[in-house]
Amino acid sequence: ARQWTFPKRQCAVPDMMPVPILATWIVAEATAGANPIVASSVAEVTRHAFGLDPASWERRLLIAHPPVTLNGQVPATRSVPPGAAQRIVFSSKLQEIKRPEVFVRGVAQFLESTPEFVGTVNFACPVALGPYAKAVLDAVPPDQRHRFIFPPQLSTAERDGIVAGSIVVFATAFESYCLAAYEAAALGAVVVANHTNPAFGPGTPWR
Repeated sequence: ARQWTFPKRQCAVPDMMPVPILATWIVAEATAGANPIVASSVAEVTRHAFGLDPASWERRLLIAHPPVTLNGQVPATRSVPPGAAQRIVFSSKLQEIKRPEVFVRGVAQFLESTPEFVGTVNFACPVALGPYAKAVLDAVPPDQRHRFIFPPQLSTAERDGIVAGSIVVFATAFESYCLAAYEAAALGAVVVANHTNPAFGPGTPWR
């Protein structure tokens, strides 16, 4: 963890939380004075990271989760069975915090070791060309590039159509909630998540 001492408190921000020092101070001060504190299932991780008093925190804490809406679609009651021809999907934003390069490396290793899998690998998010996006695309092995699909732009309906019935992977190390994972599950996708991410850990609907 990164240890930072401020005038009123000492913070110990886990390395998995990508919060710079100034943002840490601002959030810690704002949260310290908030009443109520509305948080998701990673509330305790947040409290500990920002060095806030447990008793005061518990008195003001309200656990609430954002609603998962599917643009009028009926939520699936179960995930589809995994198959050898399914899509493997990255549905998060193409940002470093979402670790798309980890997704690419992991899926590439899976494709290499599992020749019986014949599905495609889809990015269900806009891929705007830039240095980071180029680095992610360059991480795809040349002999597998025909199986990786990077759409320039998708409508909400098109994105939902790709996610539904797919295998959707979330490689992030930290999320406050990860709405995209709940949306994928509600669309009937098989959700594969990083078990070290507290948003998918004990005390959440995923465990």
